[in-house]
Amino acid sequence: MPTSYKVYKKNKGIDAMKKVDKQNRFATLKDVAALAGVSPVTVSRIYNPKWEGKVKEETVLKVKAAAKELGYFPNGIARSLNSNKTNSVAIVLGEKKSYIFEEALKKLTEKIQKSGRKVLFYVVNQKLSIEETINRVSEQRVDAIILTASATSSNILDYYSNIQIPIILFDRFIKNSNLSSVYCDGNMAAQNLVEYLVENNNKKIICISDDQESDRRNGFLKKMKELNLEPFQVYITEYSYNAAYELAKKFLNYSEVPDAVFCTSDIMAMAVIDAARIEYGLSVPEDFSVTGFDNVPFSGFKAYDLTSVGNPLEEMTISVMNLLEKITENPNIQIIEKFEMNLIKRSSVKIVN
Repeated sequence: MPTSYKVYKKNKGIDAMKKVDKQNRFATLKDVAALAGVSPVTVSRIYNPKWEGKVKEETVLKVKAAAKELGYFPNGIARSLNSNKTNSVAIVLGEKKSYIFEEALKKLTEKIQKSGRKVLFYVVNQKLSIEETINRVSEQRVDAIILTASATSSNILDYYSNIQIPIILFDRFIKNSNLSSVYCDGNMAAQNLVEYLVENNNKKIICISDDQESDRRNGFLKKMKELNLEPFQVYITEYSYNAAYELAKKFLNYSEVPDAVFCTSDIMAMAVIDAARIEYGLSVPEDFSVTGFDNVPFSGFKAYDLTSVGNPLEEMTISVMNLLEKITENPNIQIIEKFEMNLIKRSSVKIVN
């Protein structure tokens, strides 16, 4: 049995770890309660995120001081057994990375951890298939799965339809599914961007996309069709600066330079600008306009001053957390949260007065 509170008071000056019964490997919640002079229930509330701000600050400080002295950490396993929840969330990632993705992941992880949950990361790649990833996630009995856009495909429902764990799609929406989703309307953002280009007399427009199924590419094609315009050319390439740079070298070598180049990411747009300047001495926007997507910090640098489209990442991650609370309580509900992207106008598009 743990040492009583009276013994603690009597031995205040000795090594703190000796105050815990030697037969116990770890200090317990009751040990902390005894040393702090409060009830075990109070200690439990202090380590429960739902009680944050509802316990007197003086009591919180006293309990945490006792916990530090004893080397106490809340027993997550015991709590999960009591609540029938593991208090953990799996985030499934794909191989494709971007600055925006990394920023979103950082914000999400911070918020999940602050809520008192554990975060488990899984990566879908050539070595670890979707099926294997699902099996591993299911074994952990997580309370919810957050599927990022880079880890999903159009046939994602074939793999996840039989899972009993609530799923949230992040930055991806799949029609006719029962999956909850928090995403940006990339299709509409692309349409607005095309409209802006055409308003400024750009009609011969090249599209560079990193995905055949991209909402951004589809939005580009839809708006061009509505405006009775044919794309100057549509290219699919890998998401990388080097791939876009080499591609730009090829199409800029043709006799006719386009009015504009519409890229589905900023990194590809910046590669096009660099290739135009370095390889052919062309100037943006004097010779042709360039637009990107995601509004990464480098896009605002003077060397590029790139017209782009930005995601409201903070609002999106807050929405994921609110949704997480709801679907872990009621796994059968479906919630869809759609956000609009913001057009950031800079000097990479030539303005027609």
